[in-house]
Amino acid sequence: MSTVDPVEMAARVALCDLVRLQLAGGFGARFLERLVRAFGSLEAALAAPSGTLQARAGLRVPLAARIATSSREHALREIERARERGVRLLPLGDADYPPALAAIPDPPLVLYVRGALVPDAARIAVVGSRRASGYGRAMARRIGADLARAGVCVVSGLALGIDGLAHEAALEAGGRTVAVLPCGLDRVYPRRHARLAEQIAAHGALVSELPLGTRAAPYQFPRRNRIVSGLAAAVCVVEARERSGSLITARWALEQDREVLAVPGRVGDETAVGTLALLEQGAAPALGAHSLLDAVGWRVTHTAGGRGEDRGEGASAVPGTNGADAASASDNRLAKALGEPGEVRGRVLASLAEGELDLDTIVARSGLAVSQALGAITELELAGAIEAAGAGRYRRCGAGSGAR
Repeated sequence: MSTVDPVEMAARVALCDLVRLQLAGGFGARFLERLVRAFGSLEAALAAPSGTLQARAGLRVPLAARIATSSREHALREIERARERGVRLLPLGDADYPPALAAIPDPPLVLYVRGALVPDAARIAVVGSRRASGYGRAMARRIGADLARAGVCVVSGLALGIDGLAHEAALEAGGRTVAVLPCGLDRVYPRRHARLAEQIAAHGALVSELPLGTRAAPYQFPRRNRIVSGLAAAVCVVEARERSGSLITARWALEQDREVLAVPGRVGDETAVGTLALLEQGAAPALGAHSLLDAVGWRVTHTAGGRGEDRGEGASAVPGTNGADAASASDNRLAKALGEPGEVRGRVLASLAEGELDLDTIVARSGLAVSQALGAITELELAGAIEAAGAGRYRRCGAGSGAR
């Protein structure tokens, strides 16, 4: 008589298929839904030839070819390699998969985790510029340490500058921190933070959706940033230049219905351009850890003398389930963006065709909600399509002050 639990066996097969899909370059729940709509099941999609994947799911030739030539054996080897390196694989739907992350529009299909990632821990993201000012560095350390002492886990991206300082401060305060990597967990990026990564794995977790062996590449950073914001109940941007990647994290946070806060900087400082823009668009000011805790409606139940996440302690609320109290905690909450991003951006651009406009006029001409317009403005500024013209007005880049 077989001693194999059929439920456990089914779970292993499901994990194997998800890993197989990610190894082929198919990331995120939206992509999985696309395949299931076209084929009825992931298993059927993985068994389809390249031409059928192109015809029925609309995949491009390279991706369709990679999926068609993928194998379960390759996926099993990846799972074994992860086990040998102390990396746990968490498929979407697993009991230990963070519920806040599972609730975002496009959650990772499989999380690679090294360390301890408590599913329902209280987490806040602290992000910012790689080339930080002295003021920004001091604020990152202060906020990271104070959040840790309040029992909150600090989430960031392990980058040089603000990210690394927030991680370090949380650890030095005896707290926990989570670093989301833009590469496989066996390839730390940046290499300068290899020692810090080991400390984080020992007192928190390293997280990625990318297979082992994957090197960091520019196109992977924006998708990484959605995980940073998705794991947290709020995102604090400490410093950001005009086109900082931290503003992309803020945009993801907006789409995920997270609180967005920014540390006020000095007008005229390059490192404050992005944060001042966020504040102008409605982000709440982050004057310290207390601002972040107030924004999400968390009461501090203890001061961390050890690592509170180990004991399930910390702030009294759980990310993603803050309720009405949290919703009323900050009058400056950025509402969730609705509608197709491309369409929304196009309507904002069209409204600026005749010259400089303030936010109220953009909203009136585009027919968008204020939250939608704000999100699109941030994305268009990052893309270099529009720019701030002063006095709360915006214009298309290169348009000057007149009509285009």
